[in-house]
Amino acid sequence: NKSYFIFDNNVIALGSNINSDDPQYPVETTLFQHSVSSLKPIEVNGTPISNLGYAVYLSGEITLQDPAHNYYFISATNEQPLNISYKTQTSNDEDDGKVTTGNFASAVIEHGIQAKNRGYEYAITIDGTEAIKPKYQVLQQDINLHAVEKDGIEAYAFFAPTQVTSNTHVVSAETPMQIIAKPNQQGNELALSIVNPDFAFYKGQDPDQIDENGDQVEVSIYSRPWRYDLSQPVTSIFTVKGHWQLAAPSDKVQTSIDGENTKVTTTTTDAEVLQFGLIAK
Repeated sequence: NKSYFIFDNNVIALGSNINSDDPQYPVETTLFQHSVSSLKPIEVNGTPISNLGYAVYLSGEITLQDPAHNYYFISATNEQPLNISYKTQTSNDEDDGKVTTGNFASAVIEHGIQAKNRGYEYAITIDGTEAIKPKYQVLQQDINLHAVEKDGIEAYAFFAPTQVTSNTHVVSAETPMQIIAKPNQQGNELALSIVNPDFAFYKGQDPDQIDENGDQVEVSIYSRPWRYDLSQPVTSIFTVKGHWQLAAPSDKVQTSIDGENTKVTTTTTDAEVLQFGLIAK
């Protein structure tokens, strides 16, 4: 599972549940791969690098700057090191297969061969002017949920129904969805932005996308009869700590008290984003 949380010009990237059964090729997460035909430098922990042939594996706290002036802040381990290179790469042209070469700078997290339950965390400052790591907190990072907090804003990427293990405004979700929650200073108002990315062109599994072993296989969307269908309404349900009511009526949002908490039910089509407010009862 991978997620990206964007706050102004900061990006927080999380990965979890990275697994592979391939005994030959390692699993990698690419942070960047930039063409450096003019040998534009990168920075590795404050040191400019522009010499072809540079290659290093690093662990610990690492700060990078790519050729586009984006800063990366990574916590790497010996088991999952960061592979940084500045070198000439060779590949085959996708049209005629001819050998091509080019100079590239790249940074890759190495998860290893036959990776089991690997993950990562890094932050980016886009077009940064200083190598200062953004301040944020990872609230949860597992197979069901990625959640972070920055500047009082909580952001959640639910991959499956689950409980939130941190002391946050959102307690749980019953459906895969994404939520942003921002309380006011008094704590009696909560601004919410939610989206369910399911267009619901069809329900259940498309049998042509599952092989005899139950594994998903890649099938062109252009061969699917449902590609002409319209998006169908999707219901999403999540629970907020405390007793709340809608700040303004909405035919797409309903609230109900559930013990000490409030259950929020939304209905969307076309994966639209809903923005609404709650006020404390």
